[in-house]
Amino acid sequence: MLRCVGLLACGLAAACGARPGLSVSESSTRPTRLRLPADTVGLSGLGLDGDGALWAVAENQRLALRIRDRRVERVPITGVPPELEVESIAALGRGAFALGTESDLSGRPSDAILFAELRGGTLRARPGVTVPYDLWGLVGAHNEGIEGLCETNGTLVLACEVTSTTAGGQRFAPIARRTISGAWSTFRLPLSSQEGKVSALSCRGRPGGRIEVHAIERHYGTMRMLRAVLPAGEAPTDLTPELLLDLDEWVDERPVPPNFEGLELLPDGRAVMVVDNFHRGRTQGPSELWWFPMDGLLPRAPMPRASASPTSLPPTRTLPMSFAPTPP
Repeated sequence: MLRCVGLLACGLAAACGARPGLSVSESSTRPTRLRLPADTVGLSGLGLDGDGALWAVAENQRLALRIRDRRVERVPITGVPPELEVESIAALGRGAFALGTESDLSGRPSDAILFAELRGGTLRARPGVTVPYDLWGLVGAHNEGIEGLCETNGTLVLACEVTSTTAGGQRFAPIARRTISGAWSTFRLPLSSQEGKVSALSCRGRPGGRIEVHAIERHYGTMRMLRAVLPAGEAPTDLTPELLLDLDEWVDERPVPPNFEGLELLPDGRAVMVVDNFHRGRTQGPSELWWFPMDGLLPRAPMPRASASPTSLPPTRTLPMSFAPTPP
């Protein structure tokens, strides 16, 4: 996913020393981890409810995990059609959730967001919203669906894993906002690499009806975090993202880098991501949550990133981090 953005970018002090820039203290940037139950496979989405609990959802196990104060509770999911995988989750309040899905069918016209209610210790899903790919003039791709889903002030924001290019050749990810009234607003999020796709999304409201989003852009060898602001209004818009974090070098040094498939920004200034441990048909390592601070990071000299088009991202910052995660 994200290329282990600036935060994790420097796995070793020596590696960081080879690149000029400002440094930050190890104590202020060290991630912490929580190892999740060993039989949990393929976690893909992450949400935060009003009680401060995190919710992670598995793609195929029909299972959610509720995590609060490092305590983990299993919550079964019912009502999901057998042909669908659950890729993302957003807490809507009062025990209600939205679940983003995908299927294996190539060329499909849409994907589905299911609504779910927590009753009797079970998340009970039902049909919700159809997301038509022709909002962006696209069709669905094999095993690429609604990877990012979040909610703020009654508005759902989603990101699709499928990518396309603009007339000028810039790669982009489809983003959409859906209000309570059912009105859609569509956006194109320029991507910073030649192969990365969006795998997670977090959002929060801003004044004037705007919404700030953070997205993980990842692929094998690519792991980055982008930030952009969705403007108010319903007109289709090309976004102007900022490359916040770049963990590409750190990923390249790892035999099995963590595959981050969920993202939430917490009120205390930390970000948390969930690790999907199912890659290429087999389990690789444990399912985990990783917390790391987003405040106190110092910018370094901008480091341009190659784009698949003449259009590149605006000047951004790459953030060095000393990376020595605490043991689970």
